[in-house]
Amino acid sequence: MGKTLTTYVNEAVKGSDVRLVDMEEIVYPDGKVIKIADVEEKFHTSCMYIFSAYAFFAPAVKALTPIITNEIDTMATDGIRIFMNPRFTAELTDTQCIFVILHECMHNILNHLMREKQNGFSDHQRANIAADYEVNGILEND
Repeated sequence: MGKTLTTYVNEAVKGSDVRLVDMEEIVYPDGKVIKIADVEEKFHTSCMYIFSAYAFFAPAVKALTPIITNEIDTMATDGIRIFMNPRFTAELTDTQCIFVILHECMHNILNHLMREKQNGFSDHQRANIAADYEVNGILEND
């Protein structure tokens, strides 16, 4: 998988001028090495599986721009992009990666971000936990 398939957050690696977009791998302080190409491949392979096994989700998945970033701990969406922590994503099984991608898409399908703003929720974390219960309940039942 080439870097043309995934967008990168233009973030600096701590203590240097190196950006994720310029890196082939990330070495974490504990010595764990994550290859960016492996993260991209896992994400795109999971998407291909979703397109074939869960066609309903295909438009929602295709609409998301994947972003690899260390700025979040897991995966997240803003309705337009799907942000992926490289270490978190690399450590997921294939089934877990598919589930998390579907989970993030369900936030968009259910319009959670807009509903949070429209209803004036001041505590994003609490609203996200409630939305996660809804999303996971739907996905686990299906």
